[in-house]
Amino acid sequence: GIPSFHAANHALTTVATGGFSTYDASFGAFKGAPEYVAAVFMALASLPFVRYVQLMNGATAPLLRDTQVRGFFILAAFVIVIVTLFQMQSGTALEPALRETVFNLISIITGTGYASTDYQFWGSFVVVLVFFVGLIGGCAGSTSCSIKIFRYQLLFASIKAQVRKIH
Repeated sequence: GIPSFHAANHALTTVATGGFSTYDASFGAFKGAPEYVAAVFMALASLPFVRYVQLMNGATAPLLRDTQVRGFFILAAFVIVIVTLFQMQSGTALEPALRETVFNLISIITGTGYASTDYQFWGSFVVVLVFFVGLIGGCAGSTSCSIKIFRYQLLFASIKAQVRKIH
């Protein structure tokens, strides 16, 4: 349902997690299926590129065993469920709440910069949660921005090791 020129532009900036739109309303100009499709590709672009090389060589196990990939998807799913439930509690129906949450949170986590709605109207709890989620980023070795989930995993593993040494 998107004109070819706009679809090509959005496809390229979705995969590159650049977030440049040909509309002032960003992805708010498109409702429905385009949001889900873009969210999938933003999430895929936030995975380590070395895993794609391994996949092209027939090795799927490294992608499935990668702790940062699992951590990224677990974190994204957890935050999406929380925000979707919070939106539904505020009176939004399931499908629009899920669609808007999936698209906007994946965009924020990956640093893509797209928006399909103004999430600041979702409440102060969500705004604060989104702020902290935006500091996480995607996986190391991807085009996504921020600190990267792998560095947080290293930080928590280091803290855990130090606490074990104390006891």
